[in-house]
Amino acid sequence: MTLGIVILIAAGVLIYLGLAHRVLDRLHLSDRGALFVIGLLVVGTFIDLPLSRRPEIFINVGGALVPLGIITYVLIKANTALERAKALIASLVTGVAVYVTAGLLAGFGHGYRDVLEPMFIFAILAGTIAYATGRTRRGAFVAAVGGILIYDIIIALQAIGQGLQTTIHFGGAGVFDTTILAGFLALGFVEIFGELLERVQKGPDEGEEGGAGDN
Repeated sequence: MTLGIVILIAAGVLIYLGLAHRVLDRLHLSDRGALFVIGLLVVGTFIDLPLSRRPEIFINVGGALVPLGIITYVLIKANTALERAKALIASLVTGVAVYVTAGLLAGFGHGYRDVLEPMFIFAILAGTIAYATGRTRRGAFVAAVGGILIYDIIIALQAIGQGLQTTIHFGGAGVFDTTILAGFLALGFVEIFGELLERVQKGPDEGEEGGAGDN
């Protein structure tokens, strides 16, 4: 059982116990809808769809298609066009930042793996940047999940461009775990730091989209 699936099961328990209403409301998901999505993510990790034979390209349903569908839904439900634009820009920034970081880490060899796995490094980085740029729950979630998906696309296009003889796997197991962890970290950062910021400001600014209580 991978880390991503463990996180999803834990999230499912919290949702079942009714402890995630506020977050789900901001994402425009009901308890039943969220549990259905979690089921799709888990089952989808076992389904790979072939896209091409030369080069050999597959796309994982749970690691790529379902997350893409989720963030598309969240974007459609966003309050304003500005919020959508900010979330998309934040996704691009997150994806490029993860890609650059991966390149820097490659220069150190594999020694850093003894301290922290790349999955956690990328997830923490994506979650942090997504929170800093997205700010709202919706924006941060879209930026984190979308950023990891963009990173995966960049890596795949790089492999195709260089003519590498390898199987390209969009949303593979490692990417799935990183995507799930990044998304939940981004939401967690908004919950924790957003609430602290609101208390410092003595409540969210009126009409402001950035407060954790509003989004």
